[in-house]
Amino acid sequence: MDYRRDYDALRARVDGLERELAELRTELEAARAGAGAAGMKRLRDELAVARAALAGTQRELAALREATRGVDVAALRKEATAARRELKALRKRLATDHSGRQARIDAAEAAAATAAVETRRRTAAQASVASARKPAGALGSRALLTMANEAYVRGDLDRAQGLCRELLERTGLAGADFSRATVYLLLARILVDKKRPNQAIEMLGRGLMAEPHHAKLREAMNALTRKQR
Repeated sequence: MDYRRDYDALRARVDGLERELAELRTELEAARAGAGAAGMKRLRDELAVARAALAGTQRELAALREATRGVDVAALRKEATAARRELKALRKRLATDHSGRQARIDAAEAAAATAAVETRRRTAAQASVASARKPAGALGSRALLTMANEAYVRGDLDRAQGLCRELLERTGLAGADFSRATVYLLLARILVDKKRPNQAIEMLGRGLMAEPHHAKLREAMNALTRKQR
């Protein structure tokens, strides 16, 4: 490809020099007709320089022709075209491989996150089962109250009620680390869900005796007594 470009450039230079030579010849003929000896000498010198430049360019052109002899320019062009197509295909394959690799990475990360969530869920479930199986008497008051709330949320009303009664029956309630009113309020909710509103009102009354100014107990009592009227 470079040989062809150089050849075209030299060919253009030769054409230009030949035009200059023709112009000098024209000027020389004009000088012969009317110019003096000085003008003739100047024109001869310029003509000699032009001839020398033309001779040098012709030698370069001959050397370039010799160097490119046997070179199949059409074949070179085909090779260049094939190389460009191969490069384009390679870039496309690399882009596809990158997309596939990124998709695999994303899938692996999603699977790892799902597995981690599932592991935490199983661990929490096992801990919950272990706590449920643990004898209630071996637990602290606050832990027992938490278990009662969890049982109520699960709908295990009998267990929730039993845990609340155990809390209220424990000795040393004056220094307990939970509010008795909270236990009575939970018991009342359990009894309401069991369709025993009168017993629920009784539990709320006991709670108000323990903590007369407990707002939630008072609200629950008022709402329940209104329904019973």
